[in-house]
Amino acid sequence: QYFRTARERYNIYLRRVANESPPWTEDPIFQKYKFCNVFREHDKVTIWLRQNWREPSYYADHPNLPFAMALARLINWPPTLEEIGFPRRWNSGKTLEVLHRRKDEGKKIYTGAYLLGSCPKGQERAIYLVNSVLSPLKDELLRRHGRIGYREFDPYAGSLESIWKWFRSQRGIGDFLAYEIVSDLRHTKYLRDAPDIMTWANAGPGALRGLTRLWGYQPKTRQISGYAFPKKNALEAMQTLLEKSQEARWELHTPPWEMREVEHWLCEFDKYCRITNGQGVLERFVPKTPSGW
Repeated sequence: QYFRTARERYNIYLRRVANESPPWTEDPIFQKYKFCNVFREHDKVTIWLRQNWREPSYYADHPNLPFAMALARLINWPPTLEEIGFPRRWNSGKTLEVLHRRKDEGKKIYTGAYLLGSCPKGQERAIYLVNSVLSPLKDELLRRHGRIGYREFDPYAGSLESIWKWFRSQRGIGDFLAYEIVSDLRHTKYLRDAPDIMTWANAGPGALRGLTRLWGYQPKTRQISGYAFPKKNALEAMQTLLEKSQEARWELHTPPWEMREVEHWLCEFDKYCRITNGQGVLERFVPKTPSGW
């Protein structure tokens, strides 16, 4: 069921980008409810980030690229990021001006995909984001690691997990958001050769719920927060799924999985099971062909 649902969701993606007419599936759950792509690189915001900030040669080697990935995921809305621009030099004043102007104009500023952690009650999000999260993060990167990039900094060089641990130690950046930043850096010169691409992923609550279902544990509650799979065993279980993904590849043109895909689809698989079992409420899916923002 885990790989069957992944296969069907990937085929939906292929039919959609081929400009076929919806519905792109006969599965009633996929027809009615919204699910992420199997491969994060196919998501709309990630495509924008890859094409505009991550891969152009004039940014790919820029020393501020790691900071740019953090900025991008803390906002996660390309029209806002376009106005701010790639942070060749960090300009907190300009960034605040953009955020405030968009707010005054009634325009969308952020997405709710990655929630900013620990924003003090009563403080404006934009001011907290710029002055208490982004500016200190930029200062910390410069202070501790200079402008030479992650290959050279110690003790965090070279590992997805170690860079994740560093980002999650920064104010306003928790486990989930740090993982998203590292997932972007994995496709840059800093971490594309990381030794743990096929052995490590951050198993968050969604992935643990998915493992709970796959391994036959009884969920602690019927609520969406309930899971019983031991977190200490999560990596071993996900590595088993990664090995099985090679056997389960349904087409030669399907990209091979990494641990990121295993963890990612565990979350989506849990969503699928929740709908099947009548647990919780999910966002309804409105079919759209690829378009602008």
